[in-house]
Amino acid sequence: MKPLNDQTSEYLCAIIISNRYLNLYKEESIKAMEELSSRRQNGDNFDYETFIDNKLKDLPDLNFNVGLSSDSLLDSESIS
Repeated sequence: MKPLNDQTSEYLCAIIISNRYLNLYKEESIKAMEELSSRRQNGDNFDYETFIDNKLKDLPDLNFNVGLSSDSLLDSESIS
Protein backbone atom coordinates (compact mmCIF):
# COMPACT_ATOMS: atom_id res chain seq x y z
CA MET A 1 0.00 0.00 0.00
CA LYS A 2 1.22 3.49 -0.80
CA PRO A 3 1.94 5.91 2.05
CA LEU A 4 -1.14 7.90 3.06
CA ASN A 5 0.32 11.14 1.73
CA ASP A 6 0.40 9.52 -1.74
CA GLN A 7 -3.28 8.46 -1.60
CA THR A 8 -6.19 10.42 -3.01
CA SER A 9 -8.47 12.31 -0.65
CA GLU A 10 -11.32 10.00 -1.64
CA TYR A 11 -9.26 6.97 -0.66
CA LEU A 12 -8.47 8.52 2.72
CA CYS A 13 -12.19 9.17 3.18
CA ALA A 14 -12.91 5.51 2.38
CA ILE A 15 -10.66 4.48 5.25
CA ILE A 16 -12.54 6.80 7.61
CA ILE A 17 -15.91 5.60 6.32
CA SER A 18 -14.84 1.97 6.88
CA ASN A 19 -14.00 2.84 10.46
CA ARG A 20 -17.24 4.66 11.16
CA TYR A 21 -19.46 2.13 9.41
CA LEU A 22 -17.80 -1.19 10.23
CA ASN A 23 -15.47 -0.21 13.08
CA LEU A 24 -12.44 -1.24 11.00
CA TYR A 25 -9.02 0.37 10.59
CA LYS A 26 -9.07 2.56 13.69
CA GLU A 27 -5.40 3.58 13.58
CA GLU A 28 -5.43 4.05 9.81
CA SER A 29 -8.58 6.15 10.14
CA ILE A 30 -6.88 8.49 12.60
CA LYS A 31 -3.89 8.83 10.29
CA ALA A 32 -6.16 9.42 7.29
CA MET A 33 -7.99 12.20 9.15
CA GLU A 34 -4.67 13.75 10.12
CA GLU A 35 -3.54 13.65 6.48
CA LEU A 36 -6.78 15.26 5.26
CA SER A 37 -6.45 17.96 7.91
CA SER A 38 -2.84 18.59 6.92
CA ARG A 39 -3.85 18.92 3.28
CA ARG A 40 -6.51 21.46 4.21
CA GLN A 41 -3.99 23.49 6.19
CA ASN A 42 -1.77 23.45 3.11
CA GLY A 43 -4.49 24.87 0.85
CA ASP A 44 -6.45 21.83 -0.37
CA ASN A 45 -10.14 22.74 -0.49
CA PHE A 46 -11.56 19.19 -0.67
CA ASP A 47 -14.63 19.13 1.60
CA TYR A 48 -13.93 15.77 3.19
CA GLU A 49 -16.43 16.23 6.03
CA THR A 50 -19.36 16.54 3.63
CA PHE A 51 -17.97 13.78 1.40
CA ILE A 52 -17.78 11.37 4.36
CA ASP A 53 -21.21 12.36 5.71
CA ASN A 54 -22.86 11.89 2.30
CA LYS A 55 -21.26 8.49 1.73
CA LEU A 56 -22.30 7.31 5.19
CA LYS A 57 -25.89 8.44 4.52
CA ASP A 58 -25.91 6.32 1.34
CA LEU A 59 -25.00 3.15 3.22
CA PRO A 60 -27.77 0.91 4.56
CA ASP A 61 -28.30 0.60 8.29
CA LEU A 62 -26.60 -2.42 9.74
CA ASN A 63 -28.87 -4.72 11.72
CA PHE A 64 -27.31 -7.75 13.33
CA ASN A 65 -30.46 -8.86 15.15
CA VAL A 66 -31.39 -12.42 14.27
CA GLY A 67 -34.96 -12.00 15.40
CA LEU A 68 -34.85 -14.77 17.97
CA SER A 69 -34.60 -14.31 21.68
CA SER A 70 -32.99 -16.83 23.98
CA ASP A 71 -36.43 -17.42 25.49
CA SER A 72 -37.87 -18.59 22.18
CA LEU A 73 -34.91 -20.92 21.64
CA LEU A 74 -35.54 -22.60 24.99
CA ASP A 75 -39.32 -22.71 24.75
CA SER A 76 -40.39 -26.34 24.80
CA GLU A 77 -43.31 -25.68 22.46
CA SER A 78 -41.01 -24.34 19.77
CA ILE A 79 -38.73 -27.41 20.05
CA SER A 80 -41.46 -29.99 19.59
